[in-house]
Amino acid sequence: MVLILIWSFFGNEVFSNSERSKNFVFKLRKIDNYIVRKIKEKEFKKGLQKQSKSISKTYEFAI
Repeated sequence: MVLILIWSFFGNEVFSNSERSKNFVFKLRKIDNYIVRKIKEKEFKKGLQKQSKSISKTYEFAI
């Protein structure tokens, strides 16, 4: 997702040298994977918070 955005922004100027373009694309993939991983971690933490809230509500109801 970020890769496509940056690719369209820079165009072919960056990718004239094949070795440089491989490094550039590799770095973009690392950045993109990092962003996706952080988003998934936030969603996972939100899911855990929702589960703990529902468990505490169930516990209060049981008492």
